[in-house]
Amino acid sequence: MITKFNSLTKYLPLIENDTYGEWQGGETENGEYGMPYVSYTPAANGLRRAIYDFAKNNKAYNLYKYKDVFAEKGISPDDDILNYDTENADAETVLCMMMYVVSTDRFIEGKYMQYLSEGCFAKWLKRLKEIDRLSIISEIDKAIKEVWLNEICQEYGEGNLVREASLQCLMYHHLRNRLDGLLKENNLHIYPEFYFKDLKFRADLAIVEMDFEKDVYDLRDCFTDVLAIIEFKLAGGNSKATENYIKSDMPKIKEYAKNLNYRCQYYFGAIYETECERLNWFTQRQTENWAKDCVTELNAGYENDKMIFEVNSYNSLNCRYGSKECDIKF
Repeated sequence: MITKFNSLTKYLPLIENDTYGEWQGGETENGEYGMPYVSYTPAANGLRRAIYDFAKNNKAYNLYKYKDVFAEKGISPDDDILNYDTENADAETVLCMMMYVVSTDRFIEGKYMQYLSEGCFAKWLKRLKEIDRLSIISEIDKAIKEVWLNEICQEYGEGNLVREASLQCLMYHHLRNRLDGLLKENNLHIYPEFYFKDLKFRADLAIVEMDFEKDVYDLRDCFTDVLAIIEFKLAGGNSKATENYIKSDMPKIKEYAKNLNYRCQYYFGAIYETECERLNWFTQRQTENWAKDCVTELNAGYENDKMIFEVNSYNSLNCRYGSKECDIKF
């Protein structure tokens, strides 16, 4: 999967510290007069060309019909765009704002310069980058849920799961197989026992974005974003101590959600090898209090003497619930 807006968002770091351009023309020292115009920097010119290229190659967005999009959404271009709240804006609205400005600049010299200087393009590119990020997170979420219900269920049935470490290794293996292209295209890596220094926690598995060009001593300090964290528990026996052992990672997930400055997805994968009244450990109401739309349980346990693998998702991504009976062959 290639991110949809990378051809545009790659200009974000280039324009954030750019001068954008300077005015040329006007009255000269010898009294001659030339039409004033803006000479834009390479970064500003590159972004403008990228916007036109995107419109040409992605006609589903109808960017040249930005007036119709604005009318539908009740946006008055000259009054609203400068201060438009893009936090929850959809991609089409953001793209149309960008196209409106660069198109209008052909008739109103300096309009593009004005919106660059006001920080509008940086804000719009950040929103497109976030939309791409959410799309990637959705792909990862889908893979994690499917691996649990299919590959991990099958591995358990074939006797390949003994301790938590084997669960951790097998999830790593199957996620790498499913997500290899996505990971490489977006500088993402899956790490077992990934250490978060500020919290002094080690995540069983973490999917993070890495920037290996950062000037740091420790490789672990190269991460720039966290997209998913998975904690695992595997235990048998129905004693209270065993139940408490499985529950011991639940507060850890809460601490991640409360203290990490990344809106990522959290997964609690628990295999409880005993007869269970229910397989889930959290509830939708609980998770909404501290990590709304960010938590998924990956559950397994016995119901009526059958080992059941189950997804209980409290996010709005992909399947919210799914279950599968495990075919035990040993």
